[in-house]
Amino acid sequence: MLKFKLSIFLLSFFSLTALPVFADDDIGEIIDEINKRKVEEISGTVGEVDSIGNIIVINGLTSGGNNEEMRLNVPDGAKITQGEETISLGDIDVGDSVTVRYTIDRDNNEPKVINIVDNNIGNNQM
Repeated sequence: MLKFKLSIFLLSFFSLTALPVFADDDIGEIIDEINKRKVEEISGTVGEVDSIGNIIVINGLTSGGNNEEMRLNVPDGAKITQGEETISLGDIDVGDSVTVRYTIDRDNNEPKVINIVDNNIGNNQM
């Protein structure tokens, strides 16, 4: 019985010592990393589209409730849709109503587009 209690004690002791211990700096870095991945949104009208430079400018309402003109870089992996159909940035026209989900890179304060939804279903199809 003593061996059993000793085994349980040692197992508990080593399990607790194996837990990671975070310094205040580590917690700050973790919070910064979470904030880097926070998804935000803007819904509004397209003011400019540059499919060669992968830029879109939206005039609209942000998820924070602010009316803004936002210039967004659209990376190659961004998902762009119109209804159920996947489209390219070049398929979006100035004046289209869109919703853009993005994250803000806290290192350089630049938005990174995750996806764009063109709400003008059927308006751009030939």
